[in-house]
Amino acid sequence: MLKTSHDWESVGDSFVDMRAAIEHMEWHLQSIREPLIRLAEYAYSQSYDPAADSPPPPGEHCCAVELDEILDSASTGTTS
Repeated sequence: MLKTSHDWESVGDSFVDMRAAIEHMEWHLQSIREPLIRLAEYAYSQSYDPAADSPPPPGEHCCAVELDEILDSASTGTTS
């Protein structure tokens, strides 16, 4: 942006381009949310304590809440 002309139109164009790129990244974040949660649940279900009677039910020992927080903060630009 610093090497382009200093007219407001080029500044506006740059901001529109940045917003389009960010919205595109947000779409990708949303599209991988469910597969990531399912993979995390599967991984946790496979790593149960053999001394326990049975593996934990899906979601009980999962990082779904934490993963949602990470993906939400990435898509909104905030941190928790």
